[in-house]
Amino acid sequence: MALVLGEAICTEHVFAKDLFDAELRNHWAFQKVSRLTPPAVKQATWVRNPIDAFVLAELEAKQIPLSPPADKITLLRRAYLDLIGLPPTPNEVDAFLADKSPQAFDKVVDQLLASPHYGERWARHWLDLARYAESEGFKEDETRPNIWRYRDYVIQSLNADKPYDRFIREQIAGDELWPDNPEARIATGFNRHYPDEHNARDLRQRRQEILNDITDTVGAVFTGMTFACARCHDHKFDPILQSDYYRLQGFFANVTAADDVPLVSSNELKRYQGKLAVWEEKTRDLREQMTALEAPKRKEIEDELIRRYPKEIQEAIAKRPEERTSFEWLMYYKARQYLDPNSHQYVAPTTAVVAKLKGEQKEQWEDLKAELDRFKDLHPGKLPMASGIADVSRDAPKTYLLSRGAYDRPKDEVQPGFLQILNPKPARITPPAHANSTGRRTALANILTDPENPLTARVMVNRLWHYHFGRGLVGTPSDFGAQGDRPTHPALLDWLAAEFVEPLNHGSVAAAHASTLQRSNASTLSPWSLKHIHRLIMTSSTYRQSSQFNVAAAKVDPDNKLLWRFPRHRLEGEIIRDAAQSVSGFLNTRMGGPYVFAELAPGMAARGGW
Repeated sequence: MALVLGEAICTEHVFAKDLFDAELRNHWAFQKVSRLTPPAVKQATWVRNPIDAFVLAELEAKQIPLSPPADKITLLRRAYLDLIGLPPTPNEVDAFLADKSPQAFDKVVDQLLASPHYGERWARHWLDLARYAESEGFKEDETRPNIWRYRDYVIQSLNADKPYDRFIREQIAGDELWPDNPEARIATGFNRHYPDEHNARDLRQRRQEILNDITDTVGAVFTGMTFACARCHDHKFDPILQSDYYRLQGFFANVTAADDVPLVSSNELKRYQGKLAVWEEKTRDLREQMTALEAPKRKEIEDELIRRYPKEIQEAIAKRPEERTSFEWLMYYKARQYLDPNSHQYVAPTTAVVAKLKGEQKEQWEDLKAELDRFKDLHPGKLPMASGIADVSRDAPKTYLLSRGAYDRPKDEVQPGFLQILNPKPARITPPAHANSTGRRTALANILTDPENPLTARVMVNRLWHYHFGRGLVGTPSDFGAQGDRPTHPALLDWLAAEFVEPLNHGSVAAAHASTLQRSNASTLSPWSLKHIHRLIMTSSTYRQSSQFNVAAAKVDPDNKLLWRFPRHRLEGEIIRDAAQSVSGFLNTRMGGPYVFAELAPGMAARGGW
């Protein structure tokens, strides 16, 4: 099996045989995805699409009877709650009951997939994986004023059925691949959701904790593997070496928060800068006088803050730009972020400085500010901004394997790379010509979206199945390792993964099942389409079964792993609340925009931006 690391590097897989035993090398999750022909079954009339053939073959082999189809109201409610998280209205129920055509339910599925509420519903699942947060966490819990744009990006991407490989590329390396595309810059917010504490003064430790969070998340979300277990030592059960952990981390060694990404085109930015230059020219004298009044107090604040940092960080801040190493630049940017997140220079926030001015100086500053305000009509205002991540330069600091995960106990240097059981070679890194970046994350995006990668497609189609049925074909959707569940239907899982990456016409299957296959014309199908997999799952007879209990079937398969009935599973709390709001007429269906702060009870202290 070949795995592309930025480019095709081999035609035959080479295992590090001294590192992994045969059992690990042969583990199902690391084998090439194979598209098997759906099996022949006796009850062929039950088969609506290939999913049913795989499921029915298992049931027939165990002589487990099929469940009857769900009644139309139950099926309609199931589809609505699954795809948009809202119950059908009485009119929608009546319309479905009145439609006697064989395609009635297929039409409902298509309508729901086209609903803007589909993106809202399924974005919740993705935002949970991405550990989406609108504040920094810890005791201060400062708000992230522009991170809501990432939430809207996910909703819009899902509604547009953006190909999943593009969806991954944008979130891992959108700024490197499409630096002039605002949407791609917003997408990098995927790795901006780490918890952070601005009062922590050891910036080296803070950087390492952030890198750990990014590494753990990327590993779990896209590979379905528990990477975090390998932070301090080789994984106890899975073929993830400690060096694999830091090889993955190496792709992010040069990133920093980018909370001031302008969401305009390059031409719009030039026009904005031209207008700003006019305002700056007209107000230069006033601003210089204000700066002179602020300077002593500003230096007091900055000196006090800088003194709290360790000596190495103070030295990095004090150095001239041309003298800083790539690691020192990371420390500099991390320190600057919490002095003035909106400034491109290392300065204390103006509000804190002005608060320290007293007497005549304060009066002079306020008079100058009043004069400055007279020119506010010339100021072009604030640009729309997004939060994401970006590399600080084209040179990355070295990445080391850390003894027991301790940031100050480095051991051997490692190069960026993927799981060594799949390919032991370092990734091929090519810095982009059009971005001030290393190109490392682009290399990782290429690895994750390589059609030969055995994990990415399997993990995602299993997640979709999990959310539809309450349990995935692999019951542990974020653990495809040795301690995770084995697939209940391995051939079906691989068929779905292959179909996800490259949807085919399935002429032989169509011939075998004739009129039972109801699919769109293959020419309209796009690779990596999430909606295509949704449609396949929901239009299958497997999905349309009732949840009726069958004593005979339960004796053979008590956990319903073979899907002889539709499994009952709990609704999330958000869906229960939305359903109650919807039927009572109080649901606010307005989409997008900044987050809304909940009203606090009297006596509760506000934190961050609350």
